[in-house]
Amino acid sequence: VVALNKNDMNEKKGTVIDAACLEDKSSNFLCGIYMDSQNAGVAFCDISTGECAVTAFDGPDTDEHLYNELGRYAPREAMLSDGAYSDAGLVEFLTQKLNCRVENGGEGRFRLDAAKTAAEKQFPGQTEALPCDAAVQAVGGLLAYLYETQKTDLSHIASLSYYTSGQFMELDLTARRNLELTETLRSKEKKGSLLWVLDRTKTAMGGRLLRGWIERPLLSPVQIGRRQQAVSDLYEDIITREELVMTLKEVTDLERLIGRVVYGSAGGRDLVALANGLGKLPRIRELLEGCSSALLQS
Repeated sequence: VVALNKNDMNEKKGTVIDAACLEDKSSNFLCGIYMDSQNAGVAFCDISTGECAVTAFDGPDTDEHLYNELGRYAPREAMLSDGAYSDAGLVEFLTQKLNCRVENGGEGRFRLDAAKTAAEKQFPGQTEALPCDAAVQAVGGLLAYLYETQKTDLSHIASLSYYTSGQFMELDLTARRNLELTETLRSKEKKGSLLWVLDRTKTAMGGRLLRGWIERPLLSPVQIGRRQQAVSDLYEDIITREELVMTLKEVTDLERLIGRVVYGSAGGRDLVALANGLGKLPRIRELLEGCSSALLQS
């Protein structure tokens, strides 16, 4: 059984939901990439948590922007349109630099009309913000692959986040590795990296969130200020902070537990853990009500 699970994980790296095959504080992204002669769209999804994001590029620097985003998310598996799969440099970057499994999804999965229908069905009222067809086609191609392979309810994938390249600091793969943001250059371990220094999170969800913040540094002074105010509130209020720490230690990985419930693979132990974790949320809310930070209030 173990051997079969490992083989399946290697073949379908991006659709693994088994907790034994996933790192608690790391996301496991599958991506869909659509490319034509002028545009590129890329959508990322972690089916174990339901997180889903999309962005798109055009112009002469499209390839550079696309590679930087792929380096940021480091997907384990990629589904490519014909146009993307014919780009030898992109396929080499994914397979050689990111150790990502690559599959040609064909044009059928990325057809605009089918992509629009699938995206609107999965994310009702959220696709209007997508600025171009390439973004819609990337989401549609990704969803088509998930529908074909999962054969189950995907209602936990309910929120689609669209972002532009100007929202976050863009770093190429070489810069990321040299800065040792999430792993060291030589040993490829978390220990010794910036993430290792900063990570004092008490839940797997918090660990993934912090990793995402480090991999996607903010550029907006307003958003940076909101985050700093939240940190300041908790830094200065020792009593509230320590009570939060104690409470968070008892919160399980709600995101992945909910994913397993939706998939129908949750056992009795998972359901008890989910109940216990949810039971701590009222206390967390009560503790945060006294904080003035707009980010903590939201």
